[in-house]
Amino acid sequence: MIEIESWPLFGAPAGTTFTSVALPCSRVAHDLLSDPQVMANLANLEWWVGYDPAHPLPAPSTTMGLKADGQAIFGSGIDLGMPVFDLTARLAEAVQDHLTGYEFIQWPACARHHRIMLPGVYESEAWWTCKGPGLHRVRIGEFAVNEP
Repeated sequence: MIEIESWPLFGAPAGTTFTSVALPCSRVAHDLLSDPQVMANLANLEWWVGYDPAHPLPAPSTTMGLKADGQAIFGSGIDLGMPVFDLTARLAEAVQDHLTGYEFIQWPACARHHRIMLPGVYESEAWWTCKGPGLHRVRIGEFAVNEP
């Protein structure tokens, strides 16, 4: 894997190549920062984008993930050509998969039902949805720890 670019959790890619991920990254970053457990366990988070040299650019799927303290902690295939709402939900899902599977953090947790919320798309928007009693949705990028 070859890293092309990295940038702060709350920042934007410096070049023009990856501008399509700026809004999805900022939305997911907001929700990450709303969880003190995530921030306590993972220091100095950054986004990164890379590619596999066996597949020449522009590849239909680029690898994107997070770094903590300068080291990649995960990467996942992301289609940068997706609509912003799909890209936001896919990026949130990739981060959630890592946090749940490797850091043992259930992120984000529904304050009403104490269950993990699932990312998805509904009416062309990216949402966290709780499968507990009653429908509870929070737009990705607007999550708060004390969400009612």
